[in-house]
Amino acid sequence: MHPANARNKPIIITALVTMFVTSLVWIGIGAGGYWLFTRDAPPFTVGVEHPDVVEVGETLTLKVTVANDGAKDLKFAELDLYDTFLDGFEVVAVSPKPKTKDRVFGIATYGFSRTLKPAESFDIMFELRAKKEGLWTGGVDACTPMQNYVSEYAEIEVVAP
Repeated sequence: MHPANARNKPIIITALVTMFVTSLVWIGIGAGGYWLFTRDAPPFTVGVEHPDVVEVGETLTLKVTVANDGAKDLKFAELDLYDTFLDGFEVVAVSPKPKTKDRVFGIATYGFSRTLKPAESFDIMFELRAKKEGLWTGGVDACTPMQNYVSEYAEIEVVAP
């Protein structure tokens, strides 16, 4: 055996073992993160009420109700509305006024940081003005501070006046 090949063998074995161990660590981190965020669906429901069809320029109310169905207090952190829905509308007002508002990666997030007692519900009213014709659809997610969420779907058709 050539002396250079003898030296390379331990290096290759060390590299393979390191790659294997590192891969296992990253798989463990991913599995732990997945478990942390999806282990239990939060014990609340989300209801969405809105008209099915509106005309361009018309103002409508999108009512979102978050209800605590559990036996313990629940921390409701924020409500997410997807751009696939909001692109057809202008948000005129939100009531009650959110503590924070962000827009990241196609999602508008309205922060409320509110504790809901068992059997308590919380209504959020969005006043929207229809701005483009089309069928506007998307998710409405209610999230806990740990980003566990419950999702509902909204769909409104906007037609010509």
